Amino acid sequence: MTHRLSTALTEPHTGPVPSRPADPPPGTRDVIARHARVLFAERGYAATSVRRIAAAAGVDPALVIRHFGSKEELFVDELARRLAGPDAELRARLVAAQLGGLIQAWSDIGDEQLPAADLDRVVELYGRAVQRLVDPTPG
Repeated sequence: MTHRLSTALTEPHTGPVPSRPADPPPGTRDVIARHARVLFAERGYAATSVRRIAAAAGVDPALVIRHFGSKEELFVDELARRLAGPDAELRARLVAAQLGGLIQAWSDIGDEQLPAADLDRVVELYGRAVQRLVDPTPG
């Protein structure tokens, strides 16, 4: 082991202590969420990236992840905030799971019947299923 490495491992550090990154300004989470809502509404979920949300909010993409964990969690959080009634967060997660399942079946799995189906009929049937999760059930 070289003397420099040996000293670095055994001697106390005497230089400046590295600082931890500064906390984001208060309200950063709300600013991110507000811009995400606009982008999700204008562009749709799939076309809205974390980088695009961060750019619109004027923050680093790492702050979006720091505050929300992922784009999916940000979407679910925003959906839950809009739902009324009991179990809003659970219902928001179930809506996201249902929509994710449809997207996966439509594109990833290669289901041939879904893309060939009448889009209005798919929206009617699937919309009813999703709407049951969005509307709170009576007590």
